[in-house]
Amino acid sequence: MAFEAMELAALPTGRPRAGDAMTPSILKLTGSELHQKIAELGLRAEGFTTIGAHEVTAQGDPDLDRGSKAMAKHLSVRAATVYSGTSETQRNVIARQMLGDLAV
Repeated sequence: MAFEAMELAALPTGRPRAGDAMTPSILKLTGSELHQKIAELGLRAEGFTTIGAHEVTAQGDPDLDRGSKAMAKHLSVRAATVYSGTSETQRNVIARQMLGDLAV
């Protein structure tokens, strides 16, 4: 809910202003890092059942099934940061925009 409120405040029309590359980069960076932290909390909550659980599926053991889902979520979220633009790339876009604003 907090991220949604931040997104609505940053993009009240649903789109960035013309030439505004920084706001979408900030939202991508914040969103992907938040998603990773939530997935990591899921791994911690499941504990030892996530160790190697990504190789175990549909074994009928509820603990291993939950562990497997937590591990799969964690791995897919890690991959999402790559295909949505790495955090470092988003930081570079933000820095370029900020330094460009200072130079003007």
